Amino acid sequence: MVQKKIYLGKPHYVNNGYDMSEEFGMIAKQDEEVAGLLCRQGFYNQSVYYYIQSMEKFIKSFICQKIDVTNNYYANKLRQLGHSLDAAIDFFIEIVSGNDNNLRIQVSEQLKNGVLKGIRFSAIHNASRYPYYNNGSYRITEMSKNDCVQLKDIYDMLKTYINSINVRI
Repeated sequence: MVQKKIYLGKPHYVNNGYDMSEEFGMIAKQDEEVAGLLCRQGFYNQSVYYYIQSMEKFIKSFICQKIDVTNNYYANKLRQLGHSLDAAIDFFIEIVSGNDNNLRIQVSEQLKNGVLKGIRFSAIHNASRYPYYNNGSYRITEMSKNDCVQLKDIYDMLKTYINSINVRI
């Protein structure tokens, strides 16, 4: 017996940077709302995951305003970012600073160490969801309500920083 394929969801297509930016912005807001709901219900690890996902999509929303998403180079670059907030931050810095190395250093320092507090989000993203095996044992990271609150505060600073840059560019 041949099994019928199942398709979940209904695709729609986006063909320009403005619409892509709007899509990422809308999903970022939804992820942020879910993160808040999960935190209030005591699902702290899941809340942290959604805050990080929301931050990544928020940054991609800004990036899509500044690039031609239909250009193969930029489309591939955007796809290569995957779900990495750290990679999205690096691409954001590249877009904002262009060829100005001094500006790149300044924006990187302000963003990574000032706004984002030197946190490696890829490590937290994975640690909040999966046990980590090392030298014969598994490490499991348990997030707290305070972790969620701190991450929300960092996210709010990130939004303020990016929106201030967006006004100037």
